[in-house]
Amino acid sequence: MKRTMGTVGKVVKSTFIIQPIRILIIINSIFLPLLLGVLIFIILKYAREIEDIIDKAKKIEGMVEDNINLGINKIKEVYAGTSNAVEFSQNQLTFTNTKIFIKEHLLRPILEYIDPTITITTDILAKIKTKLGKMPDMNFTSLLDVSGHSINDIILFIKPELITQGFKEALINKVLKEDRSIAYVLTHVIMNGQI
Repeated sequence: MKRTMGTVGKVVKSTFIIQPIRILIIINSIFLPLLLGVLIFIILKYAREIEDIIDKAKKIEGMVEDNINLGINKIKEVYAGTSNAVEFSQNQLTFTNTKIFIKEHLLRPILEYIDPTITITTDILAKIKTKLGKMPDMNFTSLLDVSGHSINDIILFIKPELITQGFKEALINKVLKEDRSIAYVLTHVIMNGQI
C-alpha cells in the first residue's frame, strides 16, 4: 500500500507540473501564429509610410552633411589662403595662423550669430580683437579638430568685452547653451548670405 501511495504522489506531483506546461504550449501554439500574422499585417499596411519616414531622414542627414561641408570648406579656404584649397597641411595650424583665422574670419560670424541685429563697427571689432590677442593657443591638430571645436571657448574669453560693447548677456548665454561648432557657425553665416 505504501508503494501505491508513493506512486500516486509522484503522479499527482508530475501532473501539477506537466499540465500547466502543456497548457502553455497549446496557448503558445495558437497565439504565436496569430501575433505573427498581426505583426506582418501591420508591417505590410504601413510599409510605405515607414519607408517615407526613412527616406526623409536620409535626405535631412544628407542636407546637414552638405551644409556642414560648406563650413569645413570655408575653414580650408581661410587657412590655405586660396578659394579652392584641396589639400590641407598640418603646418598651417600654427598659433599665428589660428589667431589670424579667429580674428579676421571667425570673429564677425560669431558676433553676427550671437546678435544679428547689432551693428558691428570697426571700433567694436578692434576692441574685441585686442582682447582676442591675449587668448591662449587653441592647439588645433587637424582640420576636423578646427571644424568640430566649440565656439564657447572664444565666447567665454571675450564675454566681458562683448557685454561692454553692447551685446546682451541673455543672447550670449543662449549661444553658449547651444554649444555650436566653428563649422556650424560658418555654415550658418554662409547659408544666410553674410559671407
